[in-house]
Amino acid sequence: MTESLVAVKGTKVSKPYLDYLDEFYNFPVRDQDVWICGYPKSGTTWTQEMVWMIMNNLDVEGAKEDIHFRVPFIE
Repeated sequence: MTESLVAVKGTKVSKPYLDYLDEFYNFPVRDQDVWICGYPKSGTTWTQEMVWMIMNNLDVEGAKEDIHFRVPFIE
């Protein structure tokens, strides 16, 4: 089943994305935030783990919590 696409600020997105536009454009960004961008299956999770460990002084105990709870992910 193919979803129809709509243009938002010059970019084609699927219609379900429209439900989250306000949240996306008002996402709180801080000066100290680190952004990790990558393609699917390109090592994003490994990179998240490495960056989290660096930013948290190699906190091995804290790293036992699932990465999805420690690092926000925008699809």
